[in-house]
Amino acid sequence: MSISVRRRSTTYPPAPGLSRSPSPSPVGAFTVEIPPTLYCAGSFIEGHVILNFIQLQHENIERVIVKFRGMTWVTVGRGYGEQAVVRERREIISLKRELWYRGSASPLPGEYKLRLPFRFHIPAEPYILPSMYFDELKDHVRVLYSVIVTGVRPWTPHLNRIIRRPLAVVSKGNPKLMNKLLNVSRPVTPSDGSSSSTKWRRAFKERQVRRGLFGEHSAARVELYVPFTSGTLPLFTEIPVVIKVKTTTACMSRSKADKHAPERPIFPALELEYYPVHLRLRRRLVLRAEADTKECLSDIWSTALRKDALKPVTTEKEWVTEMCPEKGVREDSGRWVQRWKLQTRVRLDVPPTFSSELVDCTYALWLKVPFPGMGNDVTLEMPITLDSAIDQAIPRAMPHRRSSTFLRATSPATLIGPQSNEDVLGLPPAYWDVNSYDWGVIDNGD
Repeated sequence: MSISVRRRSTTYPPAPGLSRSPSPSPVGAFTVEIPPTLYCAGSFIEGHVILNFIQLQHENIERVIVKFRGMTWVTVGRGYGEQAVVRERREIISLKRELWYRGSASPLPGEYKLRLPFRFHIPAEPYILPSMYFDELKDHVRVLYSVIVTGVRPWTPHLNRIIRRPLAVVSKGNPKLMNKLLNVSRPVTPSDGSSSSTKWRRAFKERQVRRGLFGEHSAARVELYVPFTSGTLPLFTEIPVVIKVKTTTACMSRSKADKHAPERPIFPALELEYYPVHLRLRRRLVLRAEADTKECLSDIWSTALRKDALKPVTTEKEWVTEMCPEKGVREDSGRWVQRWKLQTRVRLDVPPTFSSELVDCTYALWLKVPFPGMGNDVTLEMPITLDSAIDQAIPRAMPHRRSSTFLRATSPATLIGPQSNEDVLGLPPAYWDVNSYDWGVIDNGD
C-alpha cells in the first residue's frame, strides 16, 4: 500500500494591477528598513523586514534569517614576493535569529505584504571596537558591522537572497564630556591674574630662531591648549582650541628699536596673511597579523588657519629693558616681547581611540607655527584620547555640506554627525559598498 502526501500551498491575492502569476519584481521577496543611526556598545539595533508574499512564493523562499555581525580584519604588508602580506581576522560579535518560516505568519486577508520587526542588543562585552576602514598600500584595517537578512532556498543555498546593511558603531563613551564643554572658559596663565574653573591641557615648544644664516638669535615659544587636563576629548561636537605665541627679539638699543614702524611686524612675528598656522589631527595605527607588527602614521585632516578663519586675533607688543653688555650695548637697551592669542574650534568625526588584539588606534594634535626665514618653523605634538561621548544609539542628523578638513561649526553642541554616510566617522564609500570583497569576507563560512 502506498501513501501519497501532497503538500498544502497557500496563495495570496495579487497586488493591484498584478495577475495571479506575476513576474519577478525588481524589489525582491523582502526589503530591509533600518533608520540612519550611530550605534554604541550597550545600545539596540532596531529595524523591520517587509516580506512580499507573492515574491516569496515565486522565489521559493522557505525561511528568512536575520544576523548581526561584526569583524576585525587586518592585513600587514611584508614586501615583495609570494608572502608579501599576512592577514588575520577576529570575530567581534555574531547574533542570529530566524525571523520567519513558511507557515509561521502571513499577511492580513486582502494584503500581500507583512512587516516584521527585529531587534539586536549590542553588548558591552566582548569589547566593541569602532567601525573603521583604513587603506595604505598593502596595509589594511577593517572593522565592519552589518545586519544581514537571508532568504533561504532549501535546495539551492547558493541562490539564497541576501541583503546587507552596513552599520556605524562606536565604543561606549562618557556623555558628560559634552556637557562639560558648555562650561569651558578660556585658558589662563599666572600672568593673567585671573582664575578658571576649567583645567586645560597644555603642550608647548620653545626654540631659537634667526633671520638669515648670520642673523642674531631670537626666541619663539608656542603653546597649544585644549580642554581637560586628561586630554580626553569628545567626538561630534565643537572643541575650543587656543594657540598662544610669544616671541622675544634679539637685544637691541632703544634707538634701534624706535626705528621700527609701528604698523610693521618685528622679527620674529606671526604673519598669518602669508604664513598660516597649520593644525592637523594625526592618527597612529599599530597593526598586528600573525608575528608581524607595523606602525602606520597618517594625517586624518589638516587645515591652514589664516587670520580671516580665526576668531579675533589678540596681539600685544611690549618693550622690556635689559642690559646686554655682551652685545656691546651698554645702556638704554632691551628686547621687544610680542604675544598673539589665536582661537578656533574643531569638530572631530573619526573613530574614537581604541586598543585591541589586532590593532591599536591613537591620536595627537600636531601644530606648526611658521616664522619668516628658513628652518624657523616651530612644531609640537599633543597626544589626545578621543571618546565617543555617547552611551546610547543616536539618530544621525540631517545632511549638510561636507567639510574637507573635518572642521565644522555646528549647533547645538550635542548634534551628531550628518546623515551622509561619508561623514560618519570619516568612513569612505567603500565601507558602505555591500558588493565589495570586504563584505564577502565577513560572511565567509556562513
